[in-house]
Amino acid sequence: MADALEIVARFTAETADLEAGAQKATGLIGGIGPAGLIAGAGVLAGAGIAIGAIADMTTAAATDRDEQTKLETAYKNTGAAVGDYTGLIDDAIKMGADKAFSDSEVRGGLEDLITATGDAQTANDLLAKAMDISRAAGVDLETATSAVSKAYAGNDTQLAKLFPGMAKQASAADTITVATNLSAGAADDYAESTEGMSKRGKDAFAEVGEKVGSAFLPIMDKLVPAILPMIDLLVRLLDVVLPPLIVLVKLLVDAFTLVVNAVIKVVQWIGTVIGWIVNKLQPAITKITEVINGIADAFKGVIDWIGKVIGAISTFMGKIGDLMNALNPLKDFKLPSISLPFSLSAPAAPGVATTRAARSTRQAGVTNVTINTSADPEAVVRALQRWAGNNGGRGTFLRALDRAAG
Repeated sequence: MADALEIVARFTAETADLEAGAQKATGLIGGIGPAGLIAGAGVLAGAGIAIGAIADMTTAAATDRDEQTKLETAYKNTGAAVGDYTGLIDDAIKMGADKAFSDSEVRGGLEDLITATGDAQTANDLLAKAMDISRAAGVDLETATSAVSKAYAGNDTQLAKLFPGMAKQASAADTITVATNLSAGAADDYAESTEGMSKRGKDAFAEVGEKVGSAFLPIMDKLVPAILPMIDLLVRLLDVVLPPLIVLVKLLVDAFTLVVNAVIKVVQWIGTVIGWIVNKLQPAITKITEVINGIADAFKGVIDWIGKVIGAISTFMGKIGDLMNALNPLKDFKLPSISLPFSLSAPAAPGVATTRAARSTRQAGVTNVTINTSADPEAVVRALQRWAGNNGGRGTFLRALDRAAG
């Protein structure tokens, strides 16, 4: 308790310093400006946090005291409140803290065990076994102590279920013994693990808070009865003030409802007007669309017609070309070969066609003379006429033919 009083004294002194700082800041508000206001607000906030922390710790201490009172009542009701039973309760709580169980968990387990055994020492012994069973079976201490309590009373069904595969024992006491042997040391192992040590630290910190809060319990015990009449007066005041306040709030709600309804109607009217305008413009929009589509169709028709005209002109030009080919009389003309019945050569002269008998043959009494010429037929005739005139006339020509034939 001395440690707790020291903590409370220091806490109170720090709070007093905060309050003094807040008062000083309040006196200087007019001269220090926004910075002073911020500083004063920080001090007041710190004081508020301190008061809130004290309230939480006091509440935890009150809960702890209520649990202790309830447990002691169970000891008294079962006849176990003999000798130094409160010292045995403290021993159980310390044992639980060493094995990473909170004092609330220990008190709950002891309540079941003291009800089943009626003896403080037996309850502590079974509690130690229940702690090992809890860690080995992976259940909370309340479940484990409930199973051990029922087994002590002769019903070992719940305890046997915590160890699947356990053989059916001759008695519930044997079941407790087997379960104890299977789980021996499990609570200590868990307490030394990382998770167990973390839980022990949290529980220890909570204990410190409860001790600090316990120092404020006498204040709360006196303060609450003094506050209760004020709360009663506040309730009675609310009974007087609330009815007209409710009426006023209802009027405000009704007025707000009217405004909202009016806004809704305006929005609906605007929607109706827009719909009417759209409906009126729809025929015109439809007509405009039809005209645009018609222009597009007409333009497409003109393009198609121009294409057809160009195709027709192309076809017409092809037909004209075919007709010109058909009307050309010389398109298939070839210069024919001329056969004469004698061998003949003509002197070459500039500008005059030259002929030469290449070979003469006699078949069936006819002499065939082939003349190769590079001139037209008329030039060949003129060459023959000049040859005949220069070589004795027509008779000489005929004798030449006879010799060729002979």
